Amino acid sequence: IKPGAIQDHASGTKVSTSHALIRSWSTYWGCVGAYVHDLTLDGNRQASEANEWTNGCIHIDPVGSTINDITYTYATSDNTFRRLILKNSPFDGISDQSTGGGIVEGCTFINSFKHGVHFGTIYVNGKVYGNTFDTMLGSGVFWCQQAENIVVTGNYFVDCYRGCSSVDFSTPPINSIIANNFFRDITNVVLDFSNTSYSSTYGGMIIESNIVMGLNNNFVRANY
Repeated sequence: IKPGAIQDHASGTKVSTSHALIRSWSTYWGCVGAYVHDLTLDGNRQASEANEWTNGCIHIDPVGSTINDITYTYATSDNTFRRLILKNSPFDGISDQSTGGGIVEGCTFINSFKHGVHFGTIYVNGKVYGNTFDTMLGSGVFWCQQAENIVVTGNYFVDCYRGCSSVDFSTPPINSIIANNFFRDITNVVLDFSNTSYSSTYGGMIIESNIVMGLNNNFVRANY
């Protein structure tokens, strides 16, 4: 599915890059347990384009954001994404701003302007298994404020600006696991949690059995 390649049946015109190609939403209830699988979504971002939109290929938002994306799902929790190819996103590959419980497994992310997977504020219990993150201009996996209990394992990160990172204004990404991943040619920092402020009240992170090869400046940068 690629912007500009599908016609609007009502007007007969091509769908522009500012409209959603797949959209599921509800004003009051949203959708719980969405299962998106076996699709290729091409954000059609050209090399000269920077951040044309505010979000990217798949955007999940329980508060009813009106941001235009390729795939927009108005959802609350427990969404599963398997065997997707998400490429040339003008922002994130998957931005899951729901309450949590999601699974991202066996997906391929190529050339995102920002992050591959973006877990939103207070997101809980996310799993990122066996995915490939190739040429993310941000991070492969990103924790937003107070996201916690995220398991990132068995993934391949290559030619990304950062492997995994967070931005947090009060608490760090907590009680999370980053293990058994392969990082190659990360141009900035493989694991960057330096924007967080650690407190033992919030638990910590387990980082183990990861392999790092090629160009990188630092493996871990954190204020823990």
